[in-house]
Amino acid sequence: MTIGKDLFKFTEEGIFEKAVNLYGVYELVSREGDVLYIGVGNIRDALLTHLPSGSDPIIGASYFSYEVTENIDEAEKRQKALLDDYLKKYDELPRFNRKIRKRRS
Repeated sequence: MTIGKDLFKFTEEGIFEKAVNLYGVYELVSREGDVLYIGVGNIRDALLTHLPSGSDPIIGASYFSYEVTENIDEAEKRQKALLDDYLKKYDELPRFNRKIRKRRS
């Protein structure tokens, strides 16, 4: 399950080449194709925080995909829908979304 048609390499170079500086949702995916995290925000800026050297690293991420939305409110609605769909399909949230969802509950 990926939101974008394409997966891009999750490296600083890959982010600057492929990610846009717009609001939306994004997924971080392992080498094996497992979704590790579904995030929201300014896509390029948010992805950079998840690099190993970033402020909120997602360990094990090799690829990313994304979907642009009109604004942050639409992005947050889309993220909630994606997380709900993932939860229904796999009976749990992506690994790095589990802590965040618990904190918000």
